[in-house]
Amino acid sequence: MADDTPSTTNIGTAHTGGGALIAGSVQANRDFIGRDNILNVTIQLSASELHALTETLLGLLAAPDVQLRANGVSAGERALQVSPAMADALRQFLDATPGQSDAERARQYLAHLCVNPDFQRWQQRYVTLAGGYRAAPELTPAYSAILVRGEGPQRQIVRVPLPDIRTALERHPRFILLAQPGAGKTTVLQRMALDSALAYLQGQPEARLPLFVRLASQGAQETPHEFLARQWREQMPGSPVDAPSELRSMLR
Repeated sequence: MADDTPSTTNIGTAHTGGGALIAGSVQANRDFIGRDNILNVTIQLSASELHALTETLLGLLAAPDVQLRANGVSAGERALQVSPAMADALRQFLDATPGQSDAERARQYLAHLCVNPDFQRWQQRYVTLAGGYRAAPELTPAYSAILVRGEGPQRQIVRVPLPDIRTALERHPRFILLAQPGAGKTTVLQRMALDSALAYLQGQPEARLPLFVRLASQGAQETPHEFLARQWREQMPGSPVDAPSELRSMLR
């Protein structure tokens, strides 16, 4: 039912990543068009439908037995269908109606990440990759094949096996993932982002808020901080007033 005075949110310009663009003042109770560019499918969902979808989705993602599958999320006997077109419409809705607090917006951002086809598929299709790591003097530690201990004549090289290279994130605050082209680096990082998102939404201790970026997207004149702030601004619901400060706060 239409309201004589529909609520309006000023969101600036938001890129949805699914082929749609919304800008300026957007009525929160309008319909949202979602697109699946691969299957060439378009759907139309109301704000009330997307609000209900968001609440149901967050409830499922917070469950410890949550499972992500193609076009859907389930936990126990509860299940929710979320097609790529619905995920696209959901992103537009979240951009138009961001949460009032940083914590609310973070949950919205992570909810969309979990149903984004680029990330969602890896909970079912991901194949565990083994590896090893080494600590180098200039990077402590760096991710590679061997562990280097000592300097000069006392220098030793020791291989440290990692049954699943995702465990590097648990052991070290920072690392670099090195591998040959096509070895699965992007897949591993997307799966790490997905795992981190689920852990955060489930309230697990020490859970981290992930931010997945592609370095090829960095502008020629952008500093690393400017690049990350822009990526944060584009991926978070709404448009942060001070993206650099919010990024530092949320990714502490």
